[in-house]
Amino acid sequence: MAVFFSTIITSCSKTDYVIVNSQYPGDVALWNHTFSRDNPFVMPDKMPSAMVLPHHDICTFQQNSFYRAVSSKGQPSVIVLVSPDHFESGKKEIVAPKTNVKFLTTEKDVPIEHKILKKLSQSDLAQAVDFEDEAWIQEHGVFIHMPFIHHYFPKAKVVPLLLKPLADESDFDSFRKLAEFLDSELPDDALIVASVDFSHYQIPEVTELHDQVTLNALANFEDPRNLEIDSPESIYTLMEYCRLRNATTPVLINRTCTHDFIPEEFVESTSHQYWTFYTDDAKAQIEQYYKTVESSGQRYQTGDYSFKNFTVVIGGSGDTGAGFRTKWEWDRYRTSTDIGEQNLYYLAGKEARFLMGFDAYIFDPEPGTVHTHSAHGTTLRVTSLDADGLDEIPLPDSSAKNQIEILVLNYSDGDYSRLQKKVKDATKKYDIIINRDVRGIVGAKAFFKTVEDIQDVIDRMKRDGLKICGWFIDALQEPNTVDLGILKAPEGQQAEGNILVVNWNDGLYSIHTFEYKSDNDVPPAIHQAGFPY
Repeated sequence: MAVFFSTIITSCSKTDYVIVNSQYPGDVALWNHTFSRDNPFVMPDKMPSAMVLPHHDICTFQQNSFYRAVSSKGQPSVIVLVSPDHFESGKKEIVAPKTNVKFLTTEKDVPIEHKILKKLSQSDLAQAVDFEDEAWIQEHGVFIHMPFIHHYFPKAKVVPLLLKPLADESDFDSFRKLAEFLDSELPDDALIVASVDFSHYQIPEVTELHDQVTLNALANFEDPRNLEIDSPESIYTLMEYCRLRNATTPVLINRTCTHDFIPEEFVESTSHQYWTFYTDDAKAQIEQYYKTVESSGQRYQTGDYSFKNFTVVIGGSGDTGAGFRTKWEWDRYRTSTDIGEQNLYYLAGKEARFLMGFDAYIFDPEPGTVHTHSAHGTTLRVTSLDADGLDEIPLPDSSAKNQIEILVLNYSDGDYSRLQKKVKDATKKYDIIINRDVRGIVGAKAFFKTVEDIQDVIDRMKRDGLKICGWFIDALQEPNTVDLGILKAPEGQQAEGNILVVNWNDGLYSIHTFEYKSDNDVPPAIHQAGFPY
């Protein structure tokens, strides 16, 4: 994304101001053209308490459509704009401006609400705040929004805040206190804006997988800290504020990504989601919105997000030390003592974003263990067994509802043939069965559950407007197998195979494979040429 730099100038008075220009500074014709576009988004006929939208400059017109639509619903007196501290300008958890920063647009400078900032400097939270001006000069997460804020909310005063990226647990305590401070000090008509871009550095297929996890987490008001977005900190602060203001009804207004603007299969993509958050009394307006938005062309989604899009990453044979996990973190400086993170460092990709943001990870769970994890109204249960000497495959509790069942069979000799027929029979009960060689010599295989009532599946897909693909129906009718290969080979041999990503959607699922081939025993950065199986 483009980054525009400003300079420090001195006015004719005794005060030195740090001047922060907006995007395309001085280009009056461009901004007038942008503002004149008569295409506001369709959204509920009520002023939201908070909203999320991107700072990526590729979607300037969509940002305009969003701001234009919101401005028709109300005029807040104060707008709090929270953004990631992209350049880590602050030494503390939060960065706020001093009194001498000015944000300029082609129309006028944007007024800052210094009363709120002064109260922040006098609060118990002040020890977690850096007050400085020069941090704002190159911070596109903030200045990209200022022309829209001033044009559509000309009477509003702004409180811009930067939040520390890659925050730890203690930092999030400060963000929670920030939400409490804002709730106590802001007027009833205030608007919180989180400036957040979503999935980064991925091809569109991976972007979509990440976005489905994020979408469901936001829609269900779940913990955002492990999402693959550029500022979980900003979303966390917004959500905590919304809880305090009883504005816990989110509505997805639109979605875009780089692929929408540059439609190339392997374009490096950044995605964007446009959200509004409402108090409980907006039910009627939201229901009317869902009726109206159908013909708009917006990439909205209805409010029924339960039991959807639980996404699992599955690896092949060998012992990576990664086991079973429900999150993946970026080992930024390669200082981690975690064996799994060391072995899969390159596979995780740029800033570990390929592996970040999924609901669960199955690499080499220890035999004899059962792992469960719940998200979005769905529970995953992973049973890992020692297959050596195993004569019968125990079946899961068939009465469990909204539960994904995965069985991992671990072999020390790589001989999968003895239980082969029983594995296929057991796929009537398990969603996935994985045969894997713990030595990393014989490649792993994954078997998928067959479906008896194909017509019921087709009917539900039609009901939900999902595309019905021939390969998908074939996969449901016959035991569907994916070769996973070797994720961690013995020293001196090669890792080669597929990372498998399975995305459940209300009982249906899509299957995605991402191929890799290494010249050593650990997998390289993934070649993200994945295709649905």
